[in-house]
Amino acid sequence: MVLSNSKAVILAGYGMGNLPTMNEQLMNSLVEAIENGVIIVIKTQCYKGTVDDLYETGRRLTQIGCILAMDMTIECIYAKLSYLFGKGFSNEKIKKMMMKNLRGELTDVKNKDKYSMSNAKMVMAIAQSLNATDHESIKEIKEVLTPVLVNSIVATNDLPVIKQLV
Repeated sequence: MVLSNSKAVILAGYGMGNLPTMNEQLMNSLVEAIENGVIIVIKTQCYKGTVDDLYETGRRLTQIGCILAMDMTIECIYAKLSYLFGKGFSNEKIKKMMMKNLRGELTDVKNKDKYSMSNAKMVMAIAQSLNATDHESIKEIKEVLTPVLVNSIVATNDLPVIKQLV
């Protein structure tokens, strides 16, 4: 779905898939539009979900200058773009502001509860709930939880903590 007002275009994903980034004609059209000052926002059509740059499609689209809508609704994107255009901001400022949570329109993943590798209380609470009292059982719980905790920390992009883990 393409919705346009000549200053901005909102592209919603193709049903259950991603935009076909291997389609050079489409990608060249997007690049040309961005070079001509059009702001392109990429939105998922899923009821719940988000678009991000964790995978190739999102990375490729952000590399050419598209903005990822994260978990904003289509109505929110329109309202936010209208507000930012109405303020007379430059395209660069609009792109930055679209990625910021201005009024609760974006889920703030950085402030969600995070687990920590140093959180021994959590391991012990799980051990207690499983009635695990011996050292070997607690060691197994830590081994199972470690990958989850490491992934959680890596997802926060907290470089100092990641360096500590290494």
